[in-house]
Amino acid sequence: MCILLPVYQKLNIYTAYEYLEQRFDRKTRLLTSFLFLLQRGLSTGISIYAPSIILSSLMGWNIYLTNVIMGGFLIIYTVSGGVKAISYTQTQQLIIIFIAMFLAGYMLIHLLPDDLNFVDSLRIAGASQKLNVITTGFTESGFDWKDKYNIFSGIIGGFFLALSYFGTDQSQVGRYLTAKNLSESRRGLLMNGFVKIPMQFLILLVGAMVFTFYTLFRAHQLQ
Repeated sequence: MCILLPVYQKLNIYTAYEYLEQRFDRKTRLLTSFLFLLQRGLSTGISIYAPSIILSSLMGWNIYLTNVIMGGFLIIYTVSGGVKAISYTQTQQLIIIFIAMFLAGYMLIHLLPDDLNFVDSLRIAGASQKLNVITTGFTESGFDWKDKYNIFSGIIGGFFLALSYFGTDQSQVGRYLTAKNLSESRRGLLMNGFVKIPMQFLILLVGAMVFTFYTLFRAHQLQ
């Protein structure tokens, strides 16, 4: 990332795919742009559809109408507000995400049986192998090649994933290119790590708590 940022700033380009056109040809730019738009179109569709399911269920709205309304608002503020509107709404979304996670964590702990606490719920999740943060992949009989989530696959896969996402994905590169200078671009990149790492930790922790809660809930129903 330290190498790519100065290159992007020096070339004075608007997208990462402009660089590909300069480095290779127009066909390469069109192909990568198409793949990006296709991928982001599918992911954005899921991002709109998922909360639409919740809203339509809570409010009794038609699911298709809810999708149109949410997608319409998204298009309006993106087109009219540009990068500033996107940055502002993403900041609000981040705040909402953290508040929702803390509320979910509080409710999960509050609704546990009286004889169980937070530590007990973590022990239950751990006994069910839901808290295996780091595994080496090695067993008594040697390396387990069927273990997809060991530290080596995480480091190798995470390296290329981070390189492609933060280095070439326009959703991220666009943020660097709209920064005032190189220092601001680097600060924005560092903030991604400082914010996303604890956020992902909290998401996984809440997920483990949800597993424990519903395990106990099902056990209570069977009694």
